[in-house]
Amino acid sequence: MNGEPIIELENLSRWYGEILGVNRINATIPPGITGLLGPNGAGKSTSIKMLTGILTPTEGTVRVGGRDPHRQRRENAARMGVVFGQRTHLWWDLPVIESFELLRHMYRVPLERYRENLDTFNDLLELSSFFPTPVRQLSLGQRMRADIAAALLHDPEVLFLDEPTIGLDVISKGAAQSWQMENRGKTMVADKFDFGFAVDWMRKDLEICLSEADRNGAVLPVTALIDQFYKEVQKMGGSRWDTSSLLARLAR
Repeated sequence: MNGEPIIELENLSRWYGEILGVNRINATIPPGITGLLGPNGAGKSTSIKMLTGILTPTEGTVRVGGRDPHRQRRENAARMGVVFGQRTHLWWDLPVIESFELLRHMYRVPLERYRENLDTFNDLLELSSFFPTPVRQLSLGQRMRADIAAALLHDPEVLFLDEPTIGLDVISKGAAQSWQMENRGKTMVADKFDFGFAVDWMRKDLEICLSEADRNGAVLPVTALIDQFYKEVQKMGGSRWDTSSLLARLAR
């Protein structure tokens, strides 16, 4: 699917009675990392629920990996992972490890691959100490660590995260980010990094930071310097490069 959009939204809308929750979103999103930014009540969670097939759009269409999430719910669910910070998808009365085993069978993950993934996430998130603990007895931070691992055990094609770091301590957040960077490094080494969108999106995020700083009378010299760097990258024709691609080109 490299080069093709992973998510396509056309006039995506959702009404709750007379209240408009999501208003005509149009987007074509390539593979890579994309974030939804907005204040509380902006419709971020509602949008994610429509992408996962939990909610049906009132108007418009949505395609994820070429599939309609609501009409092709089973096919979509088999290829995605999802973490909702306010709700677990583990079995409340079962020990964590038994929930993982159930997910392995549901997603038909080969035993060897399951063990590899479990070892990886155990190393990163220190899960083994509460493997035998029923989910209902976990702290919020422990449950979130287990939920993140559960969402990734089957190597999903698409991963949706809605407030995934709620309850996580700084070390756990750092471990999750380190895993992400390590895996991005592997794609870069394998020369599989042309997913392209990070430079454009990075500048949009930086513009938000700089405009807010300007509005509040703050000075962010390092942020401004980074923004100028990405601006130069765009001039070089790299507006669609992702970060791994950019790093690889700079190293040449």
